[in-house]
Amino acid sequence: MSPRRVLATLASSAVLAAGLVGLAPTSASAAYTVVARHEGGRIQMCRATVDGDQAVRFRLDNRDARIDQEGGLGRDRDGVTRQFPVRAAAGRLSATRTVLVRASDVLVGYVQSDRGGFGAEFERGELRPC
Repeated sequence: MSPRRVLATLASSAVLAAGLVGLAPTSASAAYTVVARHEGGRIQMCRATVDGDQAVRFRLDNRDARIDQEGGLGRDRDGVTRQFPVRAAAGRLSATRTVLVRASDVLVGYVQSDRGGFGAEFERGELRPC
């Protein structure tokens, strides 16, 4: 193969590879499941593992909201309820948070503001993997 042909092939491969990089999922575009909605905000969750343990990763997508909101994960374990909140200003995306869960936990995703809120119970197996 001539040197020109080799360079042309390498250049074509580089262009193709660069285009495919944009298709690879990242944490910013993980396959989240919307669990609850309120006032334009959506609590998005996905199934994760941390060092082999079951977990749920979540964030509040508040980009379509006109008010600041809180969203999060409520976890009832053996009769003890804990909330793991994230907050996002109007038009913004919250930080991502990860919480370890057990198969016996009762899980609720919620979004709330000073105008009210909404929550929905779910099982970890219903979520898409991150």
